[in-house]
Amino acid sequence: MSAKLEFAVQISSSLCADKVLDKLNQNGISKSDVQICYKTGTVIVKSDLPSSLILNAIEKSGYKAVLKGYGSSNYDVNLGAAVAMLCNSTGHSDSGINGVVRFIQLNENECLVDGTIDGLSPGKHGIHIYECGDLSNGCEKCE
Repeated sequence: MSAKLEFAVQISSSLCADKVLDKLNQNGISKSDVQICYKTGTVIVKSDLPSSLILNAIEKSGYKAVLKGYGSSNYDVNLGAAVAMLCNSTGHSDSGINGVVRFIQLNENECLVDGTIDGLSPGKHGIHIYECGDLSNGCEKCE
């Protein structure tokens, strides 16, 4: 189950693009699954690896990068996507826990879930994803 990820990368020449491509290739991403436009600073990767691993590989080439977009590699059908922010209603968390989780429906049977959560204390943590539910009172009604 592969997805296409688009990154904004601070590159300005074909030499920079080659460095990024080499790092991605060292991390198991085939050159045929990468599109790079140094004029716009865009790197598009088709992969089943987590976005964080791809981002780290790009940044190990020496350039700053930001994930811009995430979607299905099947452009024939748009089955949907969603983003969930993990914070309170003001856009930040008083507890210091913040994050974002992305959901991309890759096909009829598979949904890719990828995200980052910062501010957790050391130890084991879990995440629960429900297909349906009433969130009018937060997670009080989730079972």
